[in-house]
Formats: sequence, structure tokens, C-alpha cells
Amino acid sequence: MTSHLTLFSPLRDVVLRDFFGEVASSGEWAPKIDFSENDAHYLIEADLPGLKKEEIKVSFEDDVLTLSGEKARESEEKNVSFHRVERTYGRFSRSIQLDKDVVADGIQASFKDGVLKIEVPKAVKTQAREIAIGAGKEAS
Repeated sequence: MTSHLTLFSPLRDVVLRDFFGEVASSGEWAPKIDFSENDAHYLIEADLPGLKKEEIKVSFEDDVLTLSGEKARESEEKNVSFHRVERTYGRFSRSIQLDKDVVADGIQASFKDGVLKIEVPKAVKTQAREIAIGAGKEAS
């Protein structure tokens, strides 16, 4: 059974059918995304052709980043027989489980030429260090 809400983590396997943006049985669809990371941030790029930025919602809650919105059909053609319909319309939602090492207040999103880019900064991790053991106080 395919769900319209796809959760995945960079550390777990991905459900390939949803990951590649196929239409879910409920009539909803999932945009295709690229998910990458480096030492400083996670980067999510989603293909959302034909949408305006006002039609897209990005939210972050409980370590889950969610992209959602709706792509409406431009117009209903009367007396037209379609031979093939490959473009998807309707509501969409993609959710990505991130590690707890993100800086939620630093998340930035931009939208240009049908591509949504979201940069999620990682928290700076402290470097491991060796702790010297002192002599301490002697009991009297």
C-alpha cells in the first residue's frame, strides 16, 4: 500500500516508489527530490514545475521537514479527448525525517524556475577532547 506521506531518513532505506514521485493511489502525488548533506547543512531540492511559491508550504516540526501544497489543473477542456496525460495535479506532501542536529531557526528556502531549495543548517558539534585527571583533594 502506497502512502502519500513519505518519511525517510538519510540513515534508513528509502521506499523507492514514493521517493521517485509516483502518483499515490489516493490521487495525491509526491514531487521528485534530491536530498544531500555536507558537514555544514542538509540540502533538499524539489521539482515543482508550474507552481508559484505562494502555493507551497514548508514546515519543520519534531525533526520532520515537510513540503506540501497543491498543483491545480489550469483549465478544464470541454469536448477534448486526451490521448495521454502524464503531468500530475492535485495535493502533494513530502516529509523528511532529519537528525536532531539541525538549527531550526536557520532553515532557509528559495524557489526559482520550478525548483524549491531548502537548506537546513546542522548544529556545530563540540570536538572531543581528553580530560586530564587531577590529584584532587585528599581526605584528612
